[in-house]
Amino acid sequence: MNFTMSFSELMPLAPVMIVSLTAIVVMLLTAIKRNHNLVATTTVIGLNLAALYILFVLLADQFAPANVMNLFLVDPFTMLYQFVIIVAALACSTLSHAYIETYKDNREELYILMLTSVAGAMLMVASSHYASFFISLELMSIPVYGLLAYTHQRSQSLEAGVKYLVLSATASAMLLMGMAYVYAYTGSLSFVAEPGKL
Repeated sequence: MNFTMSFSELMPLAPVMIVSLTAIVVMLLTAIKRNHNLVATTTVIGLNLAALYILFVLLADQFAPANVMNLFLVDPFTMLYQFVIIVAALACSTLSHAYIETYKDNREELYILMLTSVAGAMLMVASSHYASFFISLELMSIPVYGLLAYTHQRSQSLEAGVKYLVLSATASAMLLMGMAYVYAYTGSLSFVAEPGKL
């Protein structure tokens, strides 16, 4: 199997790359100098750029479904769901800014966790293979542990994070077992039936 790819073949995942790049920029800004307003503004700008790219592609009316590495399928429905995820992330960023402003400890990491989880959710809705689906699901859910327990001084927050960690680990184990059964029966982990399978 040839895994060499050109940048143009990855372009259907451009919104995810924009969000991921925003997360990296936020990490660098946090490492250089902590500034809550700057980090929050950068997060909102990155999410808006990803949303504008999706709108541009959908409104151009020349978008054809694209298969990326046989792991992701990007079609208009995928773009629509990614747009909804970004809108929800923008709402969370805006609403959490005022709340976390009163938080005495580090505030900037909240946006790193949020952007990472958003990138995982955007990849998950584009997945066309169980392997990419599971990795995307974990990329989305693991930062949520930190988001739930972010205000760890509050006992309810820490308790919620630990409970979600246990629940998520159990659910992931059950999901992997189910995927193993699907592979044992079909001989494939792809969501789309392959010729000669079944």
